[in-house]
Amino acid sequence: MSQPVTFAAGGPPSLDEIVTGIGAAKRALLSDPVSLRIQLVATAKLVNGPARYSRVPVHVVLAHKGNRWYGEVGLVEPSGDFGRDRRYFVAQGPTVLNWMRDNPHAVVTPFENGWNVFQQWTYVRQMGFEVNRQIAESGGADYEAIQKQDAENPDVTHPGLPDFLVANLRRYRVLPAAEVVDGHACWVVEWPGMDQMWIDAAHGFVLRRRVYHWGPGRPVRCEIQQRDCREVRPGLWAAFTQLVDEYANPHWARRGRWNTIDLETTTTVEKIEFDTVADDFFDCPLPARTVVLDGLHDTQFCVCQPHAVF
Repeated sequence: MSQPVTFAAGGPPSLDEIVTGIGAAKRALLSDPVSLRIQLVATAKLVNGPARYSRVPVHVVLAHKGNRWYGEVGLVEPSGDFGRDRRYFVAQGPTVLNWMRDNPHAVVTPFENGWNVFQQWTYVRQMGFEVNRQIAESGGADYEAIQKQDAENPDVTHPGLPDFLVANLRRYRVLPAAEVVDGHACWVVEWPGMDQMWIDAAHGFVLRRRVYHWGPGRPVRCEIQQRDCREVRPGLWAAFTQLVDEYANPHWARRGRWNTIDLETTTTVEKIEFDTVADDFFDCPLPARTVVLDGLHDTQFCVCQPHAVF
């Protein structure tokens, strides 16, 4: 939780300064490096939500280089018929590959039909950054159209920064007194009744806490806490522990469950690397006898020998 703190000198940064600081951090993570790779483990606890929300612990690998994006997810422990299978989502330009390693099928689609490439980038979105738009634009896709067509999907409706802040700048304000979050003084940036962010300007404008709602004056949708923030590049601070509480959806949950937590997720980062990813990391070679359903050319074919889609 946070508590007020008063500085002896200097007032809060302006909204423009906060936008600039967040934008610089986003570039340091997603644009300036030649390449990026993140390894993490995500675990979840079902609190009060539907059983279909339950999730098992997973290892996740994220990578990005140029117009290539990679998401890999595998179970930490074997589970039922899935064993230790791993699922891959790879986007390069306008093409997206979906493949489960132990499945005899892989699917290649044009980007507009491959939106699940966004799924594994939750950690980066919760950091605050609008990574989805960058992924979509690198594939030549219209991200606004994706959002409109999948309006209930949290993977594409998360209010990423700095875009969301810029688009609604007149609705936000910076409170005059800072508050301490997890031992660090933060400036509170808020759109009353919609969004509150605790920004640590002294440590790369890292987002230490955020609470946002389903809409202005609507119930709480999500709370994010970022801890163990470390400087992973000059001026870029990243949380090595990320706690996320997802709240009941008022569109279908009864009123008595509004503002109650459905799911608690903990993400622990194992490694963040810059400028170490080789080009062939994104090739994702398919084993022989894999059947590829090719939505780009409305056909299918069988891999006769190990074959790289990209």
